[in-house]
Amino acid sequence: MKKWLVVLVLAALAFAALPMTVAAFGLDVEAKGGAGIGLGSTSSTTETGSPLLAAGGGVGVDVFLFSAGPVDLGIASGAEYTYLSQHSSDTATTVKEDAQYNYLYIPVSVVGSIPVGPVSLVVHAGGFAGYFLSGKAINITAGGFPQPDTDLASYTEQWEFGIHLAAGVDIPIMSGISVSPAVQFDYGLTDVTVDAKQTIASKDTLASLAFMVSIKYKAM
Repeated sequence: MKKWLVVLVLAALAFAALPMTVAAFGLDVEAKGGAGIGLGSTSSTTETGSPLLAAGGGVGVDVFLFSAGPVDLGIASGAEYTYLSQHSSDTATTVKEDAQYNYLYIPVSVVGSIPVGPVSLVVHAGGFAGYFLSGKAINITAGGFPQPDTDLASYTEQWEFGIHLAAGVDIPIMSGISVSPAVQFDYGLTDVTVDAKQTIASKDTLASLAFMVSIKYKAM
């Protein structure tokens, strides 16, 4: 079995078991998807870049543990497939490339929900662990000549960690079910590039800003 499938199965089992431990509390289950822009940063002084597409989707659970006035508070987790891409240009080597990354993200955050008329404002704030699945660099030019695609597996660290933020609105559409548009920001803090593969080591991070839409079911 491929390593990414093993991780996906383990993540699914982990959050599927969560409802059994919180039967006495509020529980929202959601499936979501969306797209936006892939961002990044580097400490290299010779590289510049620009954003390209980011997209993804997954499942999650919000477990509400207590209320503070009108605000319901709890914890949230899930599993998300995330696609990130960005363009970079290195003035020292004349290399230009579009890098594409595929990750499994496991976010863990504090969640708050507050009713505003017929809808609820929902905010997530926490972190994520990202497991690298695959990637490639395309449209590489060196000295003006196109080069074959580069598999990024040996150039990319297996794990990435960062900040996970999201804010959206739950809009009820029928009993127990709502549609939830949201803005989601994932900001990587760890260096995703294997330094041993670089001529000059640099810290390279990834980020994404996406518009997501969820179908949410209030299980209890």
